[in-house]
Amino acid sequence: MKKIAIITLFYHNYNYGGVLQAYALQKEIEKLGYNCDVISMNRQTMKMFVPEAKNKNNSYKNNFITFLTSLKNRIKNKLNSLLCINELQKKIKKFDSFIEKNIRKTDIVYTSDTISQLIDKYDLFITGSDQVFSPVSGRAETFLSFVPDEKGKISYAASIGADSITDEYSRFMKSFLKRFDVVSVREKGAKTIIDNLMGKDICKVVLDPTLLYQESWTNLAFPVNGITAESYVLLYFLGESDNEWNRAYSYAKTTGLKILNIPYNKMQYNKRDYRHKQNFVCGGVGPEEFLWLIQNAAIVLTDSFHGTVFSVLFHKKFLVYLRESENENGSMNGRMKDFLSSLSLEDRMINQNNKKSQSETADKQIDFETIDKKLDILRADSIKFLERALYEY
Repeated sequence: MKKIAIITLFYHNYNYGGVLQAYALQKEIEKLGYNCDVISMNRQTMKMFVPEAKNKNNSYKNNFITFLTSLKNRIKNKLNSLLCINELQKKIKKFDSFIEKNIRKTDIVYTSDTISQLIDKYDLFITGSDQVFSPVSGRAETFLSFVPDEKGKISYAASIGADSITDEYSRFMKSFLKRFDVVSVREKGAKTIIDNLMGKDICKVVLDPTLLYQESWTNLAFPVNGITAESYVLLYFLGESDNEWNRAYSYAKTTGLKILNIPYNKMQYNKRDYRHKQNFVCGGVGPEEFLWLIQNAAIVLTDSFHGTVFSVLFHKKFLVYLRESENENGSMNGRMKDFLSSLSLEDRMINQNNKKSQSETADKQIDFETIDKKLDILRADSIKFLERALYEY
């Protein structure tokens, strides 16, 4: 029986979607009859992609300015995080507890110096899902750079996390992608980028692992004390811009329901959260509480891909707020648009150009019976792809 290693962004990544997708992919691979471990991998020991300085004469100056800016931001984030350290510790504890109970991971935490030790322990390596191909989150190791040619290399639902990439990053990606046996991604935009880069149709678009998992997510959901089901509007936002959050908050107030906000989504103090501290879900929100809060909301307002995914899986009324562009590689909205378009749910998206009011959009009924049928077709296709890739390589 093949032994499979999953390389993803799950170690010390206190992001709900990041942990739940790792859990779901492992479960699906095990369901197909394979032994599978999620690799504990410390990305902080690994070099991130750094573009060349545009003006080489000023490269030292640019590097020094970049270093000072990074140091300033780290100090600022550290000081700000002290303001919410107790809540952050509660959140970390719940994440760690969920992982220990539900995900089979390596006890050893691998670094750039030790990750090659995995080669003799596994027959096949899968990178994904999550933003393992991202210029920001990705590393050479998430492109399976350490895996020799004779070992199977697969990407499953990998995400670039942007709608365009630089020429430099294109060359960086291409050097690794040409060694893969099978490449699949989560978004159509990523397929276009990779197919154009490789000069041929090599890429398959598949579902995020959380959408493959057919057992009930309800079994993992854990109630939050003091909160009554269907009595609240849930806000879950990851974007840096206040515009979308303020628009959602304004609409939430019109519902007459209690407003709940999941805070510290980037594991640090956020002024936006603290302007509405009375809406905090306190006590630490781990993956299990996250699932319960979405499952039991009257309506979910979010700019998050996985916030949207679980709203659909739990058959919830929801609105999706498209984020403003957040990095030099462009918008991160592609994955949201692709997912909603695949289910004919584009009308749930909210932006400044919407002619319909948020209330009018929210009140429009969703035909979840039809949505589930579409998901079943997409799910079967994605599982067939994964099953074949695991068998052949």
